[in-house]
Amino acid sequence: MTLKPINDERDADPPSHQPSNHGPGGLVLRERSQRYCVVTRRLSTRMFEGLCYEDDGSTITRLCMIPKSMEFRVYLHKGDLVLISIRDIQEDKCDFIHRYTSSEACNIRRYENLPDRLQH
Repeated sequence: MTLKPINDERDADPPSHQPSNHGPGGLVLRERSQRYCVVTRRLSTRMFEGLCYEDDGSTITRLCMIPKSMEFRVYLHKGDLVLISIRDIQEDKCDFIHRYTSSEACNIRRYENLPDRLQH
């Protein structure tokens, strides 16, 4: 009787299908060049003004763009918490990535130590 070698690949943990920026409960967390932002004013179907949280705890107002491919699939309202990506060349402008639901926003604020209320 001959013994077959054990296939180590079969016994290894399966690869994770979640991107690296997913946190507990499947929350989409920010990466290095991304910021959390609260919508303060809608300007058009693809543009809004937002108050962005910086790494040092300060806030800055930026002009944000929604990509054309997401224009009619994402509806934003004043006070929504969103994830944005800051542009490399124009730091006062940014691009929309993800909108959080109200329950996700509560979890993000708790997990990332963001303030509950903002002064507009």
